[in-house]
Amino acid sequence: MKEGGQRLRVLLVAVKDLAGGAHRSAFRLHQALRVAGVDSIMAVRDKASSDPHVYQMSAAEMGWPRRGRGFLDRLPVSCLVNRDEPISLGLQSMRLEQVIDRLAPGVVHLHWVNGGMVGIAAAAMATRPVVWTMHDMWAFTGGCHYADDCTGFRGACSSCPKVKPWPIVRAVPHWVHARKSRLWGGRRLNAIAPSQWMANAARESSLFADADVRKIGYCFDPTVFSPGGREAARRRLGLLPEKSCVLFVNASQPRKGAAMVSQIMQEMSQMPAWSDSEFLFAGGLPTGVQGDEPRVRLLPTTHDEAVMAEYFAAADLFVMPSLEDNLPNVVIESLACGTPVAAFAVGGIPEMITEGENGCLSAECTVAGMAEAIARLDPATLRSRGEIAADARAAYSQAEVSRQHVAFYRDVMQGRPSTEAGEECTPIK
Repeated sequence: MKEGGQRLRVLLVAVKDLAGGAHRSAFRLHQALRVAGVDSIMAVRDKASSDPHVYQMSAAEMGWPRRGRGFLDRLPVSCLVNRDEPISLGLQSMRLEQVIDRLAPGVVHLHWVNGGMVGIAAAAMATRPVVWTMHDMWAFTGGCHYADDCTGFRGACSSCPKVKPWPIVRAVPHWVHARKSRLWGGRRLNAIAPSQWMANAARESSLFADADVRKIGYCFDPTVFSPGGREAARRRLGLLPEKSCVLFVNASQPRKGAAMVSQIMQEMSQMPAWSDSEFLFAGGLPTGVQGDEPRVRLLPTTHDEAVMAEYFAAADLFVMPSLEDNLPNVVIESLACGTPVAAFAVGGIPEMITEGENGCLSAECTVAGMAEAIARLDPATLRSRGEIAADARAAYSQAEVSRQHVAFYRDVMQGRPSTEAGEECTPIK
């Protein structure tokens, strides 16, 4: 794919290429762009893939210290109230300009770049047009990655309710927000929001109210995540074929609803359809769930997508009690494998789930709400794996997602406002 007679060259920047949902999304996009003919290069701090077009930055480019930068870039958890996630300050940064000068891209595409990867000042001084995918809310807040029910980002993040009432700590979110406003105020901001929920929040923020925000979802490899192979997957995992299996992924994280999982399991055990189920856990066990319980199976942690696809293929239902989320890859992956999803109607998740067709949603983020939603799920839905997967492929295809990105890159390079910035999305069915 050429731009002005030359092949379009894009530099994707992320902390990693495989570990974590946001990084994996960037890597999948990188691969899809290359298939589409784009000269995509990915620059990361930690490389785990064997992709020759993923570049692990040198110590000189990363700056000192290479390790431990994440701690220097965040406000310690002890300064927060009712939060287990840190506030990222955006102070530390790699030497982005060195990488840009050496690789000479037409567009720089930032992904999840906290933890000392790309700081506020570095993002402001980039010498090429910049596109930023909002994998969370950090770009337009005073440092938090998810704002919960706080709307302080619509103003200047003053009087943050998430930090302790110590004067010096109390002032940090406002200072971070003001620094973003000062350094980014003179630049044209171009952002990609994976979900309409994120796009709406960004446009409501004071920092990105006048930015060009395009909604473009994530993509996945349909040769890896696909329906079928349920019996074979169960055999390899040592699961009984006649048992119903319920899957939880990364359920040990507080934001992912860890505190509710044990009670959700108890509620499901009282339902006729799930009374004899096995509960599978990938990514750790939440508090209150013991690995030696007869019906609990802790699956090996893996970054191998083929293994994760087996986990989803083996399950009859994927339960995701996230309290805050954007466009979770795990929901896409589950649907791509034909496995329905039960979730809370938060963030961008309602854009992915059509009630009674590919899963169920609870408007109330409680154990009772989740149990009631699961009880509404028609067991016939569990047999429509092929249809569920076909809809997922249509909604998150590599070809369509890469096409939308290329169109946005061209608009950004030519200084045009996005023609699709206000595009609404339709839940997949």
